[in-house]
Amino acid sequence: HVKGSLRRPVSFHRPSPPPQLKMHDMKARATGQLTINSEGNVATEKFSIAATSDVLSGGSLTLTVRPGFKPSLNAKDVQASNLLGAGNYADLADVSDFDINIAKGDVDVVGQNC
Repeated sequence: HVKGSLRRPVSFHRPSPPPQLKMHDMKARATGQLTINSEGNVATEKFSIAATSDVLSGGSLTLTVRPGFKPSLNAKDVQASNLLGAGNYADLADVSDFDINIAKGDVDVVGQNC
């Protein structure tokens, strides 16, 4: 007759959570091209916002969006510009035009360093 227990204590191993992108680690920039005509009116030809984060141990992930909002200013009739009304900025949420770029150096593909 054996005294005591020969059972092992139960232990649970939780896998490490996957790395997460954090907004405070990202770099962002907005770029655009404006056209100013002889009457002083301003129209946006191109407008984009890009956010970049370091990922993949030395790589980078860049998300570039070109929202539907195109800032403009009418010098003769300020009320006709789209910079004054808060509702005009709703088109910033239209991000149907976007690109995702992942860059990583020093990767071996079939024995070739890329």
